[in-house]
Amino acid sequence: RDSRTVAVTNEKFLDAFASYIRIPGLDDGNIRWSCFILGMIISILIIVYALLIREKRKTLRNSIEGSRFEILGYIAACILILAYTWALSNYKGIPIMAVWVFAIILLYAFVTVQTPIGRYFYAVGDNEKAAALSGIDTGRIYFLAYTSMSVLAALCGMITVARIGSVNGDTGNAFEMDAIAACFI
Repeated sequence: RDSRTVAVTNEKFLDAFASYIRIPGLDDGNIRWSCFILGMIISILIIVYALLIREKRKTLRNSIEGSRFEILGYIAACILILAYTWALSNYKGIPIMAVWVFAIILLYAFVTVQTPIGRYFYAVGDNEKAAALSGIDTGRIYFLAYTSMSVLAALCGMITVARIGSVNGDTGNAFEMDAIAACFI
């Protein structure tokens, strides 16, 4: 009933979650060139990666017949990245929120692929009983997974609050459906 809107005024908080990256000299005009240059670098890296994968398959004598469609997919991804970064460069540039998302993706990619805990996550998620029989403490893995999700939910809350600039008692109402939809994407 007495839901009051509270404005977020802490500049450090807003800078950490809702600002845009500006490189002096490169982003001084109407177009933020740093964003588009980053998009070009990412696109070049994707194409180089695709070509390296193709060459690796050739050296291993694997079939590369279906890789034409893969390369088309990589090219389509590059076109989308370039279009998105061009739109961002005409707006305000690289949002700090994208840096947060990229850092989280890199962290979770490293943890799930390079650490035993990550492999345990996969093992417990695939077959909990088999993981328990192989000596994995499934309770500990569930605790770590839920703790990780709560930290991510808190980070999402802070990003949302910084993006909106204010909060009230109804902020976040019905966000669970967005979260469920994101799981399917």
